[in-house]
Amino acid sequence: MVSIIMSTYNGTTYLEEQLDSIRLQTRPADEVVISDDCSKDQTVEAVKAYIQKYDLKNWSICRNETNCGWEKNFMQGIEKTRGDLLFFADQDDIWEAEKLEKMCAVMEQHPEISVLASDYTPFYMDAAVDKVRNEEKMQSDGTLEQYPFDTGFLYVHRPGCVYCTRRSFAEKIKLYWFEKYPHDALFWRYANLTGGLYLYHEPLIRFRRHANNASSVATTGLAKKTADAVYYVEVLKKLEQFIKEQNIILSDRQKRIIGKVIRYSRYRLRFLKDHSLLCGIRLIRYLDCYYAPKTWISDWIIVLFKKEMKR
Repeated sequence: MVSIIMSTYNGTTYLEEQLDSIRLQTRPADEVVISDDCSKDQTVEAVKAYIQKYDLKNWSICRNETNCGWEKNFMQGIEKTRGDLLFFADQDDIWEAEKLEKMCAVMEQHPEISVLASDYTPFYMDAAVDKVRNEEKMQSDGTLEQYPFDTGFLYVHRPGCVYCTRRSFAEKIKLYWFEKYPHDALFWRYANLTGGLYLYHEPLIRFRRHANNASSVATTGLAKKTADAVYYVEVLKKLEQFIKEQNIILSDRQKRIIGKVIRYSRYRLRFLKDHSLLCGIRLIRYLDCYYAPKTWISDWIIVLFKKEMKR
């Protein structure tokens, strides 16, 4: 059984295009669960009208009693589904017609996969959007690739809207979610750690990019960088807890990588929070743990001169 979880919030502008692309899949979903996070526009009414118009008996929409944020909305959405294979949907993208058919086939043929992430085709809605920082270069040749585990394992290279995961995996890792932890980051990291993260190099959604996207260009100051560092420390604590409680067997290489990233995250937090220049100097040995080495330079500029940076 295949379930789709969609999170909505004030989404009327592009919602119908997305709903059409899901409804017209060559392999229809067995269940579509739409969780609305207290929209202030007509999103809920629009979805209800859409469901009624097309007599979609296996579609449903529920509205949260209070706004909980998109991260929790997705995690709560999992609890409302029954499928063995789970797909996440944003409210403003457009799925290619064969997305479900192709990804389900790969999952059925490869039981070793915990999370399968496809390629995507970005398209831009605002001239002001700077083509989205470091847009991922994708080969899109139809091949399947196991994603490597390395010192960059904290960083997520596909959005959740291109994921397919197994309920059995979701049930195992949901215990290690915490408030404001993006669902796609949770699934990406834990699948990568356990060897079950695979990329399917087929562009299966048109990924809408606009000024409201979380990854669009933004200003990063010391407070934001420090908050991010605190978040990564918590991520690693939960990952260690998962390894211990689930009896995950790690290779010596994985142990070395995790140990190095833990030291990096602690040094960086002390550098940003306490302005420990010694920790800042030590971080020169951990440049491979940064998303990009230039981040180490921007950390120094912000700590020393309290200047905001464009990222």
